[in-house]
Order: sequence, then structure tokens, then C-alpha cells
Amino acid sequence: MRLSTKLTIFLLCILLTSCSTQSLFIHCEPQSLDIYVNGNYIGKGVGSCLIESSMGEVSIICKDNEQIVYERCMSPKSISSPLYIYHHETLQYSDENQTLFTH
Repeated sequence: MRLSTKLTIFLLCILLTSCSTQSLFIHCEPQSLDIYVNGNYIGKGVGSCLIESSMGEVSIICKDNEQIVYERCMSPKSISSPLYIYHHETLQYSDENQTLFTH
């Protein structure tokens, strides 16, 4: 094999590995949360997208009525898919018979 062919194959391998993508699936509880990855809306309660493995960080935000309830930046290599996010709801007692309600 000629040197230029070997060099072309080598450069192609580097290019393919540096631009690889991975699929990210996110499931939120409660299902009413809006999910954003790197500022892009991907779904309500559940969503999926492709992220580049070469990215420095991936920003994941969940919103409830435009209020951020979950925000995290992660390395693409540290993310396992599916990613489950549980928003801890506020616990509150009603005035009647001390019944526990979640909001």
C-alpha cells in the first residue's frame, strides 16, 4: 500500500472517531417537565437527541412552567443513557387532619 493511501486511511479514522455521536434518552418525573439539552427543547417528560462525543460538556435543564427545577452540566463520556431525572416535589401538610399532599 502506498504511503498516501495509508495516510488517507489514518486521517479518515481520526476524523470518524473524533466526530462520533451518541444517542441520549432522558426520562423526567414528573412528566410535565420540559427538557432542554444544550439550550434546545427536546421534549416534555421524555426526549432524545444525539450528542457529539467530542463536546466538552452537555447542559441538561428541566423546567416547570418556565422555572428551572433541574440543571446540570456533564461530560458526554460520563452520561449513561437512559438518564432518569426525578424532581423532588415539595411536601406540604393541609390544614385538615394533617394529610400529606405533594405539589
